[in-house]
Parts: sequence; structure tokens; C-alpha cells
Amino acid sequence: MMNMPLVSVIMSVYNETELILRAAIESILEQTFTDFEFIIVMDSPENETNKKILSEYSKLDERICLLFNEKNEGLTFSLNKALENAKGKYVARMDADDVSLANRLEVQRNFLEQNNLDFIGGYVQTITENDEILNKCVKVPVLDIDIRKKIKINSCVFHPTWFLRKSIFDDIGNYKTQYVEDYEFLLKTMQKNYKLGNIPQIVLKYRITTNSVSRSSLFEQYLRMRYLQKKYFSKCKVNILSIEEFTSKYYSNKRAEKFSVSNKFFTLAMKDLYKKQYFSALIKLTVAFLNSRFYAYKMLRYLSSFR
Repeated sequence: MMNMPLVSVIMSVYNETELILRAAIESILEQTFTDFEFIIVMDSPENETNKKILSEYSKLDERICLLFNEKNEGLTFSLNKALENAKGKYVARMDADDVSLANRLEVQRNFLEQNNLDFIGGYVQTITENDEILNKCVKVPVLDIDIRKKIKINSCVFHPTWFLRKSIFDDIGNYKTQYVEDYEFLLKTMQKNYKLGNIPQIVLKYRITTNSVSRSSLFEQYLRMRYLQKKYFSKCKVNILSIEEFTSKYYSNKRAEKFSVSNKFFTLAMKDLYKKQYFSALIKLTVAFLNSRFYAYKMLRYLSSFR
């Protein structure tokens, strides 16, 4: 009988390119910490290329557990499916287009246990589809007390860096609301008074792809996040409306398009800042700010969240 793994790494695969997918998988398989199972859910059953890639790796490494959805179900469904099969004491999240640093699991496990925490993330480095650096190090609050302050503004424990006790999922339940499943889960965790933290070092290269910058769900995701912020932190009676009603009240295709365009300009501005092209970055930030009032509000809250 095999020993139960200490960590369950869960990841959903959709239509990532071969090079990006291989980089993500190998970054987990080559971890310095080895006592883990790697549960991968295939959420695009028609993608034969990725099926072959996953099958190839599963034959090479017995720590991989492959699960297949009958049809495209989305991230929330896929992560819950992985959790139902997770056997580890801890759960680590991974996205199929990111790259974990080689010592990620080792340092996160040590940090969590040494500081008697329940749920942690870490700093990230943002990169493009071509591995170009956008931001060398995106920092987030480290201490529980600071996370609880900043979480009112944005999700300050990056989802792909999550490392937490499996018992938290057993207590709170699995992911729920689509598009903001991670933020909602964090808020519930906070309400339950679990101890949160972020390890103050880069643990993952977070990839910002063309799809992630321009996807149609960006604006809906933003509106759902604002609903949860009002529900958990505001005295406003948002509970009169459901999250779907709240989203429908403010959503329109025109607003969604403007929000997406602003997000593209903001991302390009971040590239310019890294290259020290400050004037060009300022112009793009101005366009992003003026193009969409919803994105302007998001930018102000985002900038105010920096330490």
C-alpha cells in the first residue's frame, strides 16, 4: 500500500500551447520537495495534442493523476473535481500557464509550518507568453493582519501560489462562484479566522497571456468581485440582489469592451515601466484610466493596495 502524499498539487488544463503547458508541468515535477501527488484535470477533451502531452508525462511520473472532463466545464468545476480526489494533508494550486520556482513547495511548506499558519501564498514575477519579464517581483502583504486589510481592495493572496491545509476545504467546502471562486473562498477563510500569510519571496512566474488580458469575462469578474466586497465589507444592503442580478445591473457589452481595452493598455504600460520607458507608460496608463470609469476605479484601488 502506497503512503499518502503530504501535498496534493491541483491543476486544470484547457487549451494552453505545448511549450507553455510543458513548462508548467515540468516546474512541478522538478520540485526539490518530492512528497506530492500532481492531480491534473483535462478540461478540453477535444484537444488531442494536450491529451498526448499529459499522457506522456503520466507514464513517466507515477505522481501524476490524470482526470478528464467529458466536456469543457470551466475552472471552478475542474478544481473541485481535483479536490475530491486529493489525498494530501496540504493542497497547492498551480495554473497550466505558470511556472513554479524549483523550491516553491519546499519553502512554502516550511514557512507555513514554522509560522503556524493555515493558508499562504507568495510573491510572483509576471511574464509574457514569450517569457519576457513584465514585473520582476509583485509583492503582497506578508502578515495576517495586513492581508485582512488589503483583501478589502483586492485578492492579495495570488490564487496560483496557494498552499493550504486540506482541512480548510473540508471545513468551508469547495469552490463556488464562477470567475471569483478564489476571492470568495479567501473571504470565507477570513471569516473562519484561519491564519493567513504570504511568504516574502518569489515562488511562481505568473504568465499574462493575450487571452488573460482580453478575455470577455474580465468585466464580469470585476463586477462579481465588487459584489463580494460590498457583501462582506460594506453596510450597503447588497444582499437584496443576488450576485447574478448585481452583475446584470451594471454589465453591458460596451462596458465590457471598454474594460478589456483599458486592461490591455494597463498591461502594455507595465511592460514599458519594466523597460524604463516612463513617458510611454504614462500615456498608456492615462488611456487605460480615461477609457473606462470602471477600470479607473479598479486602477485607483489597485494602486492603493501597494505597500
